[in-house]
This record gives sequence, structure tokens and C-alpha cells, in this order.
Amino acid sequence: MKDRQLEPFELAYLDRVRAELGPPVPIDVRDQAATYAATLMARGLPVLFDQQHLSVVTRVPSQVIGTIRRDPGRFYSPFRIAKRNGGSRQIQAPSPQLKRVQHWIQRQITSNLLPHDASNGFVRGRSVVTNARPHVGSEVILKLDISDFFGNVKRTAIFRTFRFVGYSRRVSNLLTDLTTLDGALPQGAPTSPDLANMAAYRLDVRLSGFAAKNELVYTRYADDLTFSGKFTPMEQRTIEHIMRDEGFAPNEKKLRYLLPDGRQSVTGIVVNAKLNWPRPRRRWLRQEVYYLRRFGVDGHLEARGIDRSRYKEFIYGHVFALRALHRSEGEALLNELDQVDWPY
Repeated sequence: MKDRQLEPFELAYLDRVRAELGPPVPIDVRDQAATYAATLMARGLPVLFDQQHLSVVTRVPSQVIGTIRRDPGRFYSPFRIAKRNGGSRQIQAPSPQLKRVQHWIQRQITSNLLPHDASNGFVRGRSVVTNARPHVGSEVILKLDISDFFGNVKRTAIFRTFRFVGYSRRVSNLLTDLTTLDGALPQGAPTSPDLANMAAYRLDVRLSGFAAKNELVYTRYADDLTFSGKFTPMEQRTIEHIMRDEGFAPNEKKLRYLLPDGRQSVTGIVVNAKLNWPRPRRRWLRQEVYYLRRFGVDGHLEARGIDRSRYKEFIYGHVFALRALHRSEGEALLNELDQVDWPY
């Protein structure tokens, strides 16, 4: 992460940190605390010293946070939602208090972490359109899917992420405890998409390097990986080897080659000759917004059996992406979305 110059009010905060620790605390410890705070502030991240500090900023009692850390399973409610192509996916919905903490972590910390340039899902300023654009007019498109994306992101990877951006071991353990379940990322926590993107950083680095070396193009949208160019069976096997080597197993059932004599679609966007939203996809998006307006967020998501964790970001992202290709239609849907009574 790129550090920035601190503002005068931030420097004043650091002076206050030193002063409030007071003479009983050795001067070197006070300086270490101020340096730690300065590093986080320079990176645009909130300063956190311990569990009590997190309790103050999230307004969730420290005792509750402690209980969550000791027995996180009590604070998730599992349910299943149907997949579009059959089968179902288990969602772990966090309790209101845990969700409050996770939303704070997501807004203040994880949404400010910068994933690799190839990553387009749940990243501010990127969308299904930015994910599809590099593949327009390609000779062949290869689509792969990561099996159980969140479940394969382990606790150690999340701890390393928080440590890497500057948090102490104590705080990194605290944040990791509050964003993982059974040693992995839970599908349903609002923090999981951001943290999964960061955990896949090395995967994106290696696949981007491989693509560049072989005159291919690579992008990733969450668990959907797309390559375009000219392929050999050896290149496909190498891609799958890199995925497995980084701890992400390819879902063999979802592997697809798309040729230019048929429809080439990347994250729902047609890319044969130019970017275009298919009519069925636009109809689906209009329907989603209509039901949100008519039944409200909770009513619509419950009726659809949709994961609530990042639905607002998901639907807004799709409308912004539609606006990039069909401006008037996108503007109309955006105006409707802005009238929805969102719970956060």
C-alpha cells in the first residue's frame, strides 16, 4: 500500500496518543504506539490498539466481542440458497451484533485494501464491464471457476493480510477471529469478498504473469477466471496447476471454451465484437430493482433466498455497469435504486 503525508489533525492525534499513555509508560513504548498509529493513518486505515478500542468504535460491547471470538459458531445462522444452474449453496448469516462489527471492518478496513489489477469483483470502480472489456474480439475465451472460493481461503491467509497492511499481531488476531469461521471465510459475512480478493493476490500475480508471457489476457471476477487468446492443452493444464498450487481448486464442471462463431459472454456481458448487455440480463436487472421497490430489501431477499451480505454493493455495481453501456436505461434504474430504503 502506498503511504501518504499525514494531515495536521492526524499529527495532533499522534501527540495525544503519546500524552495519554503518560509517564508510567516508558518513552520507547509511547513512541512505538505513535509509530504504529502513524503507519496505519498514512495508509488510510483506522487505528486499532485492542479489543476495547474496537468495541468503542463499533459500539458493540467488549464482552460481546469476546464471546464471539470464543464461540463464533453461535453467532452465525446457516441456510441454503438455490444456485441458478442447480444445486444449492450454504450461507452463514452473521447475527446482528457480529454483522455490525463486520460492516465496520468492511467499510473502514477491507474495502480500502487494493487487490490485484486483474481482480474486478467487489472492487470500487470496477465491475462486470471492466472484467469483460479486455476480452472483446478474442479468438478463443477460456472460462474457469474456483471451487468453494471462500472455503479455501484459510485463517492464516487472513491473518497475514491484516499484518501486511500494518496491524499488530494482537489486532490482526482480533480481526481474523471476527471475520473467519471454522478456520476459513464464511459465505455470508460482508468482509469475505474483500478478504478473498486479497488472499488471491498471489494467484492473480502468477496467472497475470503467465498470461502475459503467453500472449493471453487474464481477468478475475470473484471465483470466475477468464482467459482469452490462443490456447494449447498444455497452457490450460499449467493454469490449473497454478490454481492448485495457490490453494484454489478449479471446478472441472464449469470449464468452458467459447469460440467466436458462438456467443462469447464474460460475467454476463457479450464480448464477440463489442461490449453488450444481453436483453435477458437487462430484463433480470430491471426485475430485481422493481421487486426491491415493491417489497423492500428484506422482503425481496427473503423471497428470493439471496445472500444478503453484500447485495447492495452487488446490485448497485450491476446498475453502474449497465449505465456504462446503456446510459439512459442505467440512469433510470439508478434513480429507482436510490429510493430504496436500504438497511445500511
